[in-house]
Amino acid sequence: MRKTQKQEQKFDIVMFSMSSYSEWDSGTSNRNFQVLKQLKNNPKIDKILTVDYLPHTIKRAIKNYKVNILGNTKGNIIKKSRLTKIYQPEEKITVYSTISNIFSTKKTLQNINKFLKKHGYKNVILWSYYPLNADYFDEVEHSVSVFDTVDNWCEHSSYLKFKKKLEKNYKTIKEKANIIFVLSKSGEEIFTPRKDNIYHITQGVDLAHYMMKNKLINNDIAKIHRPIIGYIGIIQENRINFDLIEYIAKKNLDKSIVLIGPIWNKDHEKLLKNYSNIYLLGKKTYGEAPDYINQFDVGIIPHMLNDFIKYTCPMKVYEYLACGIPVVTTDAPGIEQFKDVVSVANDFEKFNIAIQEELNNDSQEKIDNRIKIIKDHTWEKKVDQMLNHIQTLI
Repeated sequence: MRKTQKQEQKFDIVMFSMSSYSEWDSGTSNRNFQVLKQLKNNPKIDKILTVDYLPHTIKRAIKNYKVNILGNTKGNIIKKSRLTKIYQPEEKITVYSTISNIFSTKKTLQNINKFLKKHGYKNVILWSYYPLNADYFDEVEHSVSVFDTVDNWCEHSSYLKFKKKLEKNYKTIKEKANIIFVLSKSGEEIFTPRKDNIYHITQGVDLAHYMMKNKLINNDIAKIHRPIIGYIGIIQENRINFDLIEYIAKKNLDKSIVLIGPIWNKDHEKLLKNYSNIYLLGKKTYGEAPDYINQFDVGIIPHMLNDFIKYTCPMKVYEYLACGIPVVTTDAPGIEQFKDVVSVANDFEKFNIAIQEELNNDSQEKIDNRIKIIKDHTWEKKVDQMLNHIQTLI
């Protein structure tokens, strides 16, 4: 009888997110989004309150205010005030969007806790992606707490001026989170000397989404000369090795290098535009991504080898493999899982040679093998692993 009751027990979640729901709704995708998507479809989960990225600067607060609070949002509005909007865009999901933390984080967290009580949230899993604050462990009532470590924000170029605050918060997370998930073995270093209930769970992929084959090809890539050496993702200085991209462009004048994603630095954009065989197609939505990747003849991940990258696990390799295309990448955490189907090279010349070999030796057998291997790395399986670890503590 007890076993049956345990199996039927459901959980509610309050998630402190690293993005706003409106960003996901408009086509942005990240680990936080993918995990949320799986949780809402999981029968073990009853209700989810996702707290939009709490602004840590006035600039971000203004953006959140204009888009999330003043802007149009789909679904029923539960409550709206000058600084906060709470709405329900989907059956299981409620979004709590606020900029009130700019004035008082403590009061904001207390208001979130009051909302959870008023609306009957029970067996609450506090699930956080957000290290710019760690007071939620004390202010928000919960049964178990989870921190999913996406990157090391201390090494992110956009957060360097918040490094001391982040280091302090990571110490709090180390002490108070019941379970910590990390993307890489290096991620465990953030929480040293803690060893218990830290689990290494790499990225995943929505296999069905990336295996979709659209017969219509968008003109911006359809007109580009092939073969296409392609990259999709954020194009920023602490992530992308621009010298390597230049080297590839110079060595492959008969091929096209297609870069898809937002370019953070205008100087880098100007640099890349100097090459006639480099095509900058801008940001594409999560819905559009498979259409573009499926036009690549080889997918590349020309990442830097630095203190930021060592804490990451590139989602792109999972997405490329789900589309069945060849992959050439610099070394990064998680790549070792795919050593039989991915070419790894850190040296510029070897990286370029690997591109030529992948282009010359691709086959249907290799395509099938890539897809077969990636089937073990779906987001559904990753989130099931997470929930299994969580349930051992409840």
